[in-house]
Amino acid sequence: MSLLTIRDLSSEPGDYGEAGLNGLDLTLEPGGRLALIGEHGSGLLSLPALLQGTPEAGKRITSGEIRFESQETGPATPAKINRQGLRGLTCLPRDLGAGFDPQRRIGPQMVLAIRRRCRMSARDAERTALNLLDRYGVANPAHVCERRPEQLDPAEIWRAGLAIALASEPILLIAAPFTGLDTVRLASIWALIGRQCMDHGTALLLLTPNLAEAAEMAELGAVLYAGRVIEEGAVRDLIDHPRHPYTAALAAAMPERARLGQSLPELPGSAPNGQTLPRGCAFHPRCASALAGCYLEMPEMTREQSHRYACFWPQGQE
Repeated sequence: MSLLTIRDLSSEPGDYGEAGLNGLDLTLEPGGRLALIGEHGSGLLSLPALLQGTPEAGKRITSGEIRFESQETGPATPAKINRQGLRGLTCLPRDLGAGFDPQRRIGPQMVLAIRRRCRMSARDAERTALNLLDRYGVANPAHVCERRPEQLDPAEIWRAGLAIALASEPILLIAAPFTGLDTVRLASIWALIGRQCMDHGTALLLLTPNLAEAAEMAELGAVLYAGRVIEEGAVRDLIDHPRHPYTAALAAAMPERARLGQSLPELPGSAPNGQTLPRGCAFHPRCASALAGCYLEMPEMTREQSHRYACFWPQGQE
């Protein structure tokens, strides 16, 4: 049985030009790792707020069906999800250190946050905080708990934020691109998340515009454009053998594809905002391969072994 199944999910457009979901289909197995890949405006960042039941951030689900293992029985209706969200998942904030009061010690803040999430005594929450800090590589957790955020290294603050987020031992973790850390510290955070998934069987839904990051953290990928999945398969296959022109453009812009003295190619234009989707394939205004049929009809998904794509004129085929 799948952990998370989303079928034909649609929502209102989000804020700041973020497209709403437009018939989204996704399946995630227990303990699996799936990357949802797309640039800003693709609808990528609408999903966490919708699944958590915070429609003010991601607007409201208008139609579709979600089945999640931790729910009692049957699919969750849009009205129920909009009202209370799904239990058993955790969405990591993009800045794991942003929730700390800079004037208060880290330890009491962690205890309070863990008690809210896990409904445990103050003593148990304090013990949990120390154990989690130790698990996530913080040297001398007791000393760190006595310090204020301004007295700590940013990586220590982020590890404390990660400990709070994972204290409830979620069965599904949703992570979007992080902000505020350099490349080395960021790699260490992703390594900790990967270890959490391996050691505890936690499933991961990674939301990223970065195919290289997707290949590092996930086995399977689904490329999102204008709120709809337009290609899916093994992440490495999406990089090496893309079929949809949008996926090919994302792969071509990967830093590992750069040649000395040459700049990376840029995809012209921007993703539609969801308020005014073009007729036919939503990508055709930016697609160099678009022909007449692309302007009139939305292509259906075509299966090619374990690879699926929605394009009339796929890349790599005559």
